[in-house]
Amino acid sequence: MIGIFLGIFFILVDIIFSNFNSFGNLPHPPFPTSLLASITAAIGEEIIFRLFFISFWYWLIGYVILKKKYLKIVYIFVALLSAIAFTVSHLPSIMMLLGVGRISDINSIMILELFMLNGSLSLFTAYYFKKVGYFGAVMIHLWVDIVWHVIWGLI
Repeated sequence: MIGIFLGIFFILVDIIFSNFNSFGNLPHPPFPTSLLASITAAIGEEIIFRLFFISFWYWLIGYVILKKKYLKIVYIFVALLSAIAFTVSHLPSIMMLLGVGRISDINSIMILELFMLNGSLSLFTAYYFKKVGYFGAVMIHLWVDIVWHVIWGLI
């Protein structure tokens, strides 16, 4: 349910922001590519940004450097870093989809939208990764992408 609601949030944010940026709505891969992209992104990106990134940095900072002190703060810090890295990792594909050659060609409204969408997804998946594990993060990401890229992309 969380993924479905976040997917609807993505749609609403994109509709609102499309009125203020020079690109309009964010583009989506065509169907059935959108379905395959949703599945591979949910699995692969959650391996990279939650299972590896968060786990490694949480262990290194929280257990090795700080000796099990401030673990809640460390997790929040690492989850925020992961959200930033997750968002930045989407810039090349957005550049390709928008047909621009440099990041500076993307206006600040579009950058803000990307950080809102990818950041919110990343923080929700980080929370549920800690709460229920990797599969919970994958399922949230998958359902966001199904609603956002597959269903909304078809509409």
